[in-house]
Amino acid sequence: MALSFSSISVLIFLSILTSRYVENDFLTFLPLRLVQGLLTLCISIATMMVAFISSFFLAYNHHRSYCIPIISTVLLSLPIFVLCYLQKDILTDVLYLLFRFKFSEKPGRRNLENSIKLY
Repeated sequence: MALSFSSISVLIFLSILTSRYVENDFLTFLPLRLVQGLLTLCISIATMMVAFISSFFLAYNHHRSYCIPIISTVLLSLPIFVLCYLQKDILTDVLYLLFRFKFSEKPGRRNLENSIKLY
């Protein structure tokens, strides 16, 4: 799962780099791709940590003390929380702007400069 989600994440970020860069892409397509890429990256890191922690428990299965695997589990799950904490601001901003443009009351054409000024 970690390999699949990391590959999907890389492909999504590459699709952002190879987009056409027209105005509508900046309002809908690119923010959606950014959210999808960040979510698949978080899932990839989480499944990678789960795989490593489970193999760590299997390696220390013959020991009676579970102190080392539990401490390593706590320490190894820190990158997931750090990544989520660092990316929460950009995710909330992108989702706010995306849904504000999608459910805007004003019909008609919106351009990017006016949208940024409103934000």
